[in-house]
Amino acid sequence: MEPVSGEARLLHIKAVAIRGASVYLHFDEIENKDEADSLAGAYINIRYDEILPVENNTFYHFEVIGFEVVTSKGEYVGAVRKVMDLPANDVLMIQGKDREYLIPVVKNVIKKVDRKNARIVIEPIEGLLD
Repeated sequence: MEPVSGEARLLHIKAVAIRGASVYLHFDEIENKDEADSLAGAYINIRYDEILPVENNTFYHFEVIGFEVVTSKGEYVGAVRKVMDLPANDVLMIQGKDREYLIPVVKNVIKKVDRKNARIVIEPIEGLLD
């Protein structure tokens, strides 16, 4: 756990509760509300080998930065520079050879997320790459 101001510290999760879009963590080392409140806005760092696996063709935002993006016909589109978390769906910001593309993360566009080869295969809808 890395507070907004102060030293990072190691905490152990005792329990997790999910309510709607919120996740509540109970740490062994936190004994009262004041201590818990002091962690508001803190960053949680998790080792890569400890993150939960995700389903096929889904991904954590951080892991696809730099992935190559190609069409289902093998045409190079560019590389993922950013993942934008928008209300309707996530959007990949792709830097192409001479322009930027915004690719919606929806089933009919994202066909394959290939972690082994750091590649995302898309089926561009009409006008997407124009």
